[in-house]
Amino acid sequence: MKYKFVTRVRTTMSAKSHTFRRRQDGIAAVEFGLLAPVLMLMLLGMLEIGLALSVDRKLSMAVASVADLVARENSATTASVKSITDVAGHLMHPYDASKIKLTVKSIRTDLINTTKGQIQWSYAHNGGVTSAANCSEEALAKELLGAGAVGISVEGSYDYTPLVTKYVIKSNINFTDNAMMSPRKGTVIYNGNTTPCP
Repeated sequence: MKYKFVTRVRTTMSAKSHTFRRRQDGIAAVEFGLLAPVLMLMLLGMLEIGLALSVDRKLSMAVASVADLVARENSATTASVKSITDVAGHLMHPYDASKIKLTVKSIRTDLINTTKGQIQWSYAHNGGVTSAANCSEEALAKELLGAGAVGISVEGSYDYTPLVTKYVIKSNINFTDNAMMSPRKGTVIYNGNTTPCP
């Protein structure tokens, strides 16, 4: 009798386990449970990349716009350059405008070597890198400007804090960009300083 009960339990368990293995009810829920975390990570990654690309494009647009607006001036003052660089903050909307840093410089190239230039004047906006003293040398890309030409250089940076992955990356991403424009009227006189570099 004892053996019959054990045999019956084994037979019942074997039949139920066989039936359980053959059934496919709920297989979609199991597959979704396995794939959902991967799909969620992909979605958040695409969102983060899209936001970062948007910030980078807006920074490029802001830097180019500031360079273009300063290059249109005949003479500039600290106040007028500040008002132009404030435009960059509006162009970064909806991102935090206080994180954009700009350095505006007027550079005149050497008459012989166009990869060397002299800083005529500079302006730092919102913690931008303060350039070396006026008439200090600045390295330029080859054939960026002609011999003895003047260019308005704007260098910008933006300290981007990732929206979604800031808990994983735990550091900011620093985007940088620069633009060079030729002044429309030959040169931009800054604060009335008409003394050229030697």
